[in-house]
Amino acid sequence: MRVFIFLLLFGLICARSIIPGKNVLDEAEESVLFSSPGFPGQYGNSESVYYNYTVNAGHYIRMTFLSFHTENAVDRLRIYDGPDSSYTVLADLSGSKTGTVITSSGPSIYMDFETDIINVDRGFLGRYETFEVGTTPGTDNGCGKSHFTADKFEGITSPNWPQNYTTNLDCNYYLEVPAGQTMQLVFDAFETEHYDYLRVYDGADDQGNLLADLHDSPATPIYFTSTGSKMYLAFSPKIDTKEKVN
Repeated sequence: MRVFIFLLLFGLICARSIIPGKNVLDEAEESVLFSSPGFPGQYGNSESVYYNYTVNAGHYIRMTFLSFHTENAVDRLRIYDGPDSSYTVLADLSGSKTGTVITSSGPSIYMDFETDIINVDRGFLGRYETFEVGTTPGTDNGCGKSHFTADKFEGITSPNWPQNYTTNLDCNYYLEVPAGQTMQLVFDAFETEHYDYLRVYDGADDQGNLLADLHDSPATPIYFTSTGSKMYLAFSPKIDTKEKVN
């Protein structure tokens, strides 16, 4: 099975994401979002910002980039396996790298993001999670979180993303923003089997206006805007075939 990923963007409201600088993951938080300056808008020219993430001793960090688009080979995010740039380089990312997963060996990761004086792009949105050293994150074959009520943008993915989803699922996603506001839904990457559909509705359930019936590999990004404060998505892969995600 192939995968979809979408970013839920709420209009007129700032993102809740970790800002550049030094940050510590709270034990009560399962995961935290981080982003480039200005995301989901474009980053600026001549950016030079750093990110330093530290978790509890005896743990390591796994980062997953839900969206990554920079000027290729010029605007770069370098990721180091430790608290500063003297440690081993884990990755040197530029261009389109959505779906990249980076894992540290210990409790700290340092990143620096530098851009040149011309051309910009959307930048990146990532999620980092912490796990005990010696353990391996399990495979999530279920649908995961289904109800999103927030005043921020949020990254939502298909089950087990960035790995392949499984069959015989019936996943429903309820998206809601405060009354009087609308939301924008952006599919940053999308690829499913031909008969595995994701249906997008403008409303609280499948009685709302059907905006799209997505499958295969449509060109991305794909944008949808609600007319009200609610959207609903239904994803039900049923056919037992297997393909590897690109």
